[in-house]
Amino acid sequence: MQTAVYALSSNLTGLVSEFNLQTSTPFTAFLEGTYFSTDKTTTRINIVLSDDPYSSTAVTDVGRIRKTVAAEIPTTTLTGGASYLGGQSATQADVMAVNDSDFLKVVGLAILGILIVIIILLRSLLAPLYMVATVLLNYGTTLGLTTWVFLDLMKQGALIYMIPLFIFVILVALGADYNIFLVSRIREEAHQRPIKEAVSHAVANTGGVITACGIILAGTFATLMTAPLQVVLQIGVAIASGVLVDTFIVRALLVPSLATLAGRWSWWPSGLFKKLGKHGDS
Repeated sequence: MQTAVYALSSNLTGLVSEFNLQTSTPFTAFLEGTYFSTDKTTTRINIVLSDDPYSSTAVTDVGRIRKTVAAEIPTTTLTGGASYLGGQSATQADVMAVNDSDFLKVVGLAILGILIVIIILLRSLLAPLYMVATVLLNYGTTLGLTTWVFLDLMKQGALIYMIPLFIFVILVALGADYNIFLVSRIREEAHQRPIKEAVSHAVANTGGVITACGIILAGTFATLMTAPLQVVLQIGVAIASGVLVDTFIVRALLVPSLATLAGRWSWWPSGLFKKLGKHGDS
């Protein structure tokens, strides 16, 4: 037993020497080739997370690891060294960070561009403002419905990170088109009749076309729900529900109501605003 204990102690000492790279064996050669650069100035540490590498928890862990390492390095002999975190979870975290920063840019540019186009088209300020506001309201409603369906009803872990941006681009484009079609017709009718009658005629004459377009488009995106891929399913549900909300609530009820309440002020400061003022239409 004494001989065995001495042999075990010797082997453990040798193993420690190998892990400390104080000797030269096939094992130390493997360690150096796998975890160290040729010049021995860079090393690699493998971190295996217990969660799905694409899950929100894993992405959160990536941020925590980066902050912890950045805070601890200055307190060690590695002061002045740099650390980098790679792998699937880190890549996912970087993509989501870029997506979040680009989302704000896309939202700002899209809203500004659409607002300028509508102002030029209608030659007014108030109507473009509530038209854009209703489009944004539809976007928020759709995002909330989608989150409720997939997180609360279907108990999925999270929405795909690209869903908010994808929903925004599609719904803002479609919602702006439908609103322009409707409000432009209201403006044409307002040259000939009071605001309330103009709104009524415009909704009656454009409602069928816009509703048919909305149903067809929603049905087209609804076919994506049959796909087995989660991202395609979420996109299909989100866009289909958003188009239906825009078609039957925003365009059919909200925009006409706002146009009626605003009266001739919708067309300020265009010539139509002055014309309606002379006729006593508020």
